[in-house]
Amino acid sequence: MMMMGRRKDGVAAAAWTLICLLLCAANAVVQAFSHPAAFCAAWSTQRLVHRIHAADENEAAGSTTSSPASITSKESKASAAFISPAIPTSSSVGDLLEYLGDQNTRRRAARRLIKRPEQVPAEGLVELLKATCRLGNTNGCQKLLAMLRAMGTPPHISLYEALLKMSNKRYTWDLSLALLHEAEQEDGLPLTPGMLGGTLYTCLQSGRPHEAVKLLKRFKKHDSKPLVSLLMFMIRLLSDKGLVPALREVSAALATLGVEGDAALYTSLVAAFGRAGSYEDVVSSAVLVEGKGVADKGRIYSSAVAALLEGDLPSPARELYKRALRDGAVISRKGYEVMIAGASRASDPSQAVFFLQEFTSAVAAAAAAAAPGGQEGTRGEGDQRMDGNPVPAKVYWRPISACLRAKRLTTAADLVLEYYNDVAGTASDPVPLNNLIRATCDSGSAEDQTLAVRVYEAIVASQDGNVFVGNSYTSMILIGAYRRTQELDKIVGLHKAMLAAGVDVWLPAASNVMYAYAKQGDVEAEFETFQALASSTAQVQMVGTQNKSSSKGKKKDATSASASSPTPQQEKHLLLWERLLSRAMYLSSEHHRLDMASLILSLLQRYRYLRASGPTDYMNLIKVFSQASRPGDALQVMVLMNQRKGEAKPSTLHYNAVLHAFTRLERMADAEAVFEEMRMRQVSADAATFNMLISGFERARQPDRALAFYEEMTRRGIKADAYVLNSMISVTADLRNRTQANGLLTRFRTLAGDPEEASNDIMFGAFMHALAKADVKSRREALELLETFKASGRTPNTIMYNEAMYVTYRLVRDDPTGMSERALRLYHEMLSHGPSSMPNPLTYRRLFKCLKQACRFQELADVAATLPREMLVKHDRLGVPAILASLRVGQSDRARDLLGDLVLKPNTSYDTYRWATFVYCTKLDPPDLAAAETILGLVEEQGWKADRGFYGSLLRGCWAANPKQIEKAFDVYHNLPPAFQGGDPAAVAALCHVDRGRLDRVAGLLQEMRDRDDVAGADILVTLLESLLISESWKNALSVVDVIIDFELSMTRSQRRQIEALVHGNPKGPALEVLERLALLPVRHEGEVEGVPVVEEDEEEE
Repeated sequence: MMMMGRRKDGVAAAAWTLICLLLCAANAVVQAFSHPAAFCAAWSTQRLVHRIHAADENEAAGSTTSSPASITSKESKASAAFISPAIPTSSSVGDLLEYLGDQNTRRRAARRLIKRPEQVPAEGLVELLKATCRLGNTNGCQKLLAMLRAMGTPPHISLYEALLKMSNKRYTWDLSLALLHEAEQEDGLPLTPGMLGGTLYTCLQSGRPHEAVKLLKRFKKHDSKPLVSLLMFMIRLLSDKGLVPALREVSAALATLGVEGDAALYTSLVAAFGRAGSYEDVVSSAVLVEGKGVADKGRIYSSAVAALLEGDLPSPARELYKRALRDGAVISRKGYEVMIAGASRASDPSQAVFFLQEFTSAVAAAAAAAAPGGQEGTRGEGDQRMDGNPVPAKVYWRPISACLRAKRLTTAADLVLEYYNDVAGTASDPVPLNNLIRATCDSGSAEDQTLAVRVYEAIVASQDGNVFVGNSYTSMILIGAYRRTQELDKIVGLHKAMLAAGVDVWLPAASNVMYAYAKQGDVEAEFETFQALASSTAQVQMVGTQNKSSSKGKKKDATSASASSPTPQQEKHLLLWERLLSRAMYLSSEHHRLDMASLILSLLQRYRYLRASGPTDYMNLIKVFSQASRPGDALQVMVLMNQRKGEAKPSTLHYNAVLHAFTRLERMADAEAVFEEMRMRQVSADAATFNMLISGFERARQPDRALAFYEEMTRRGIKADAYVLNSMISVTADLRNRTQANGLLTRFRTLAGDPEEASNDIMFGAFMHALAKADVKSRREALELLETFKASGRTPNTIMYNEAMYVTYRLVRDDPTGMSERALRLYHEMLSHGPSSMPNPLTYRRLFKCLKQACRFQELADVAATLPREMLVKHDRLGVPAILASLRVGQSDRARDLLGDLVLKPNTSYDTYRWATFVYCTKLDPPDLAAAETILGLVEEQGWKADRGFYGSLLRGCWAANPKQIEKAFDVYHNLPPAFQGGDPAAVAALCHVDRGRLDRVAGLLQEMRDRDDVAGADILVTLLESLLISESWKNALSVVDVIIDFELSMTRSQRRQIEALVHGNPKGPALEVLERLALLPVRHEGEVEGVPVVEEDEEEE
């Protein structure tokens, strides 16, 4: 190699490379070994290093004699880079190789050293061999092994194991195979299981399965067995690559090697053949364990049987299953599940049914063995115990699905029945039954479609009680089937079972359920079904949410931003919703269910696609809101009709219904707005439209507006019917200009015709109403008109009698006896004429007023006693006169009971509370102060603030109590706000002072009344006057009379007679002066009770 450095300048770079490699190798050998043979190597290395350094010095000096002249400085630097600048003084050959440059450099260095083996001792060759092995140089390793043999030191087994470990670590499969060959063929060494197994694993990881199979055969030669985990890895790798022949060789090797292992090895081999579709090999692999002591044979056999079943080989599968039983294999629960799963994937579902029956039989046998006197069940190793527990529910799913796929509906039905009857806790699992139902629905056979119904009924019959099995889908299909056969009782029973189980009713099923309830007349159940459906968000949202305006930059709701038109699926649901909404609207109108109507309106407002079938349905909804005095909701219904697409637009009838709702409540501004919208949308108005507006303004006491609409009606050429004329006649009663009123009345009477004719009964009440609102002469004419009507042989209706009652009430002051008698006679006539003339609350109100003004309290109390207590309690204007009359005739117990009901009823008004306090404290003997204080507590609970009337009544009760509670009265008075310390409270305080003899304070209280311009009631002032006259406080008595005169109060005749009796009993000068001033006081009617805080009643018909 030294001669190569003396070549020509053209090969200078190669020479320098070779010199560096030789230098490093020689230096490493010298440092690694210290025997005599190293002297030559050390001398050669030193000589080479010296020549290299000399060459470097000559190059630095610019000399060209001792080195090639053509070597450039770049090539010199590149050559010098092959040698590490810092080499340890003692380095082995392997270490020296590590100091060289890249891998190619190390390989070249190894080749050079191999060509000069005489320079390396045996120990150095071993190190060099290991380094070469790490480099993966197969030829180099073989040559170095040959050198070792030539030197008389053949490699031993530990060296081969170390070399194979390094080779396998780097997955150099060719080198590993070469090393095995060298050890076995050249050195005659026995191969250990580790050497064979490591090389086998390397071949597998390197993608050399065929070499791995060949290696597997060499285990037998060396009397060793591979690891089970290695074999399983090999099987899995060969299976992934689909190398069936290689798998067969593995199977044969297993039989040759006698590897027993456990079930996992043979199961993986069987599964590999099964995945590859080599079913003959499946059988041959499974029978490898026949007669052997392999643990858990049942697992191997069950996997093989499952593989055959998946390959549609039922006969070999059953034969192998029987063979397994003969071999004594114990099939575990998991094994049966695997076989059933494999059979379920086959084309013939009967195999799945067969193995399911085998599983059931095995479970029954295990249960019998576990019974007292039997043997304990067998446990499969590593698997689940075959005990007496029932077959798991999930095992049934696959056979049922297989039968349904193969259209074996009868077999599937039997399995479903067995599933729900034999397996515990399956009543809450609707999947198998739903799958059967879905398959029967897809079948075109009518018999198959009724199969699911029969199965469900059989399942329910086998359960304890009325248990619902399934879910919402199940109920939908079953209810539809019952509807087709008109088995409505079964629909109702199924729905009740669903309610008990908490299962929601889907939209199609809800339609049929409501139909069944409708046929049975169970309206309440229909309402509940609809309410449950409407509260189910999932059933309503599918039809699309109502569009809502959103500000710029805000993200709209996903549902709201959906397509502008419904999808085909939504259209199907909309058709069902149309029927349900139409039915619900009809029911809400027929049964006056405001809650149902409100629910329907909220649905229509929330979901944009929901709609009813036609305009009639919307009319039903408007009627409900109109009858419930909610015209705003009625108007919203009409707004929705205008927003919806389709033919259901509001017509004249809809507008008239909304107008009627507003005019009933005298909300005439809203009614006019509706009329303007009617005009804007060009909806024609008819006589009913104007009649409602005119009658509304008539009730609202706006006759001018009523006349304006009548004139517009005339301009439009709409003929006024009897109802319009009836309203206009009533309007004339409210006109202030009586001349105009009489002229209009004559005109309308002419248009209407003779009211005495039978065809004009509808006008009679209007004429009487107009006359009753006029003067006294007209009122008497109204009574004569009624008598004329009766003389013609016709029976007046309730409206006519009510107008006559109104006339008697207005004329009773002029003729108390005659008018009260006539009112009673009219009342008895109404009772005798039947339903068309039956009295209503307005009748009794006017009768009570008439009798009260005539002071006929006994007759009033007698009539009130014939009325239901509920009517008296509901209508304050009936209960209050009845209570006062009962008190006047001495029926205090009845008055007290009725008063208690009136106070404790729901929604009692503030005025009623105040009046009841007055009665409890002033009209009852003795006063009931506890009840009055209870009423004050009720007023506070309602969030109201009691006014002075409450406390004035309470003070009067304290003074009138027996014994008198003067101190309590003073406490109440002094705790009143200053604004309340006038009027009646001040008068009661004066009475208390008189009782205590503090007459000087009475004058101060009377003066405060004058200063405040806040005087007490006439009755209590008369009581104070009587008390002062008894006490002979003439000055204060005269002050009281002056207050009564100055504030224009009045006395009743009985009160005046009482004062006169007191004066005549003590006829002194000041007393006579009091009597003279009393002559100046007006006298009021005895029936007019001053101080009773009852709201005056209006005279509108109810």
